[in-house]
Amino acid sequence: MIAYYQKNIQAVRALQAARSLQEDITNEQDVIFAMHYFNSIHNPSPLSRHAKAQMQRRCIPEAAVELLLDFATATPSGGGTLRYRFDKRSWAVAEEFLGAQARAFEKFRNAYVIEASNGTVVTAAWLH
Repeated sequence: MIAYYQKNIQAVRALQAARSLQEDITNEQDVIFAMHYFNSIHNPSPLSRHAKAQMQRRCIPEAAVELLLDFATATPSGGGTLRYRFDKRSWAVAEEFLGAQARAFEKFRNAYVIEASNGTVVTAAWLH
């Protein structure tokens, strides 16, 4: 599995630059973090105007939306869309990835995101 992640050299270099590391990254968790870090900077998910408005109105930051898209469980939501929301298992993975910063994102466990088939985020909201 580590060989697969090591193919993304740019991500590893981005992590090294971000953390100002002098040594090579060999830890699998660091490589996975590097890939997420690189992808979130260089390939942010496109947001519709409606999604941006709803995120602002509902106080859901873009970082939380990206976290949902990266780690949450996707389920069909009708019309070719997917709904991303955290369940116990997906939150545990996100929590492990975030480490000490998980507390800051704890309140977004009850948020969800709807993504269109073209990858555009259509809306973000809270579970009731």
